[in-house]
Amino acid sequence: MKLQISLIVFMFLFNPVFADTVYLDMKTGFSFPTLIGTFTYSENREYGDSRLGYGLNYWNKDGVLITVIVYNLGVSNIQNGIDGSHVLSQYSQAQDDVIRAVKEGHYKSATEILDLNSFSSEFLRVSYNIIRKDGSRARSHLFLRGQEGYFIKVRATAQSAETIDEEVIEFLDQLLIIISSNKANPADAKKRRG
Repeated sequence: MKLQISLIVFMFLFNPVFADTVYLDMKTGFSFPTLIGTFTYSENREYGDSRLGYGLNYWNKDGVLITVIVYNLGVSNIQNGIDGSHVLSQYSQAQDDVIRAVKEGHYKSATEILDLNSFSSEFLRVSYNIIRKDGSRARSHLFLRGQEGYFIKVRATAQSAETIDEEVIEFLDQLLIIISSNKANPADAKKRRG
């Protein structure tokens, strides 16, 4: 068994198709590259419950953090796109989470930004100017869509609006291509692996 796993890893690492793949999820078939736009992969986080999925952190040189979270909460019929009832429910929950964070004292305030129209229409979006407990300010965007039976949540946070918006737009455009070219079929992922 160890030999088989070693051979699979070896084939994966030296397969030119995956030369830039930093994270391959065999369950979903999603594969994520080292670079997306101006952002470089830094780490992944498993949330300890398969329903909660995992998060992948990407940073850029300006200190903007983007986390891509792939999860399903145990829901089996998540539709692609932004119109499905489960996606809309998760979007509402994400907005409630920010309000709760203010009420619980994690932030001093969070003011929703309503005038940002240049982001991808392929993701639901809610954006905030946040004042943290220590008085520091941040711009935070949350994007959400369903894809191949999973929620794809993207959180982007930076110290200032000038360093975040254009680069996040480019990241989302490229991420949409990445997740749309992946299929949540482990057999397909195995075929692509080698």
